[in-house]
Amino acid sequence: MGGYRIDDADMKVQVIQIPYDSGNRSVRMGSGPEHFVSKGLAEVLRAEGYEVWVETIESNAEFQAEIKTQFELYRLLAGRVAEARRNDKFPLVLSGNCSGL
Repeated sequence: MGGYRIDDADMKVQVIQIPYDSGNRSVRMGSGPEHFVSKGLAEVLRAEGYEVWVETIESNAEFQAEIKTQFELYRLLAGRVAEARRNDKFPLVLSGNCSGL
């Protein structure tokens, strides 16, 4: 990782995947977060000395609508990032959307 350490005193990383693009799961850019994890992101971080947890945020909406789904994902993400910080973990967010997540 190029010598950069998230925080030498805090070696815990919470990888939070949001595999959505325009409200659709695992299509186009939405397939990116799971690609990085399936290709060994957690293992690379562990080899650098980090404790790593990986989770995926899922939309619970029955009907996927771009704006509604994105706001739901923002809300869920905010809660997961806050929880990671409360547990002294660095939240590493992998988002498939260009919406600024």
